[in-house]
Amino acid sequence: MNFKPLLFVPLLMLSQPMLSQIANASELPAAAHLAVTGKGMVTAKPDSAEISLNVEVTEQEALKAKGRVDAVVNTLMSGLADYGIEGKDVTASQLNVEPETRYDDNNNRVILGHRASRRLEAVLKDPSKLSDFLDFALKAGITEIDGIQMRSSKAEALKLKAQSKAVRDAKTQAERLAAELGVKLGSIYSIIPESRNLSSRYSGIERIEVTGSRLSKPQYLQEEMEFSATVSLIFLLDLGDDR
Repeated sequence: MNFKPLLFVPLLMLSQPMLSQIANASELPAAAHLAVTGKGMVTAKPDSAEISLNVEVTEQEALKAKGRVDAVVNTLMSGLADYGIEGKDVTASQLNVEPETRYDDNNNRVILGHRASRRLEAVLKDPSKLSDFLDFALKAGITEIDGIQMRSSKAEALKLKAQSKAVRDAKTQAERLAAELGVKLGSIYSIIPESRNLSSRYSGIERIEVTGSRLSKPQYLQEEMEFSATVSLIFLLDLGDDR
């Protein structure tokens, strides 16, 4: 009997961790095979933004601290319509008021004042107004903007599109490698949809904190979001009778 040598052709740019993932995700066939990993990426403009806001003030009296927080929240809410934000697009945590203390030389607790704070989440449906809205929020008295998440209403479709591009990329690489090696691609032995971990990446602002009396005007909005996916395919190989 004429035994054929086993042939395993990894993708030239495939990293060792990726090869380990392929091996762990599915048993490799006991036959000549080729494993490739394709990548796909699509970009899109965001059509909404989720913004996390926080207001925190300190006063000697708890009631005065609460009143200042209430005033900031009321000012913010009164101007939301100018940015297309409806009341239902805003959620707020409970008001929190707590004493600020220290201990004196005799280890006695001394109340220095009271800190009041409240956190709000707002959904802005027109990202082109993001910069102006953040300026407005800071002028209203918001003391911290600690998170901006850009969103797309077409996210699921964009993820699927990225996954499809990753599959096409993997097939193209496999066909090219097989041609260079003078072998034919057989059937697909395994599909490893690492695109379950599809991600979107937006390079934007993460946190703004009011630390002084003047604020510079940065560029808050980046133009596009990025959706990426990877898919690994394992093909059996047809080596021909003469191999």
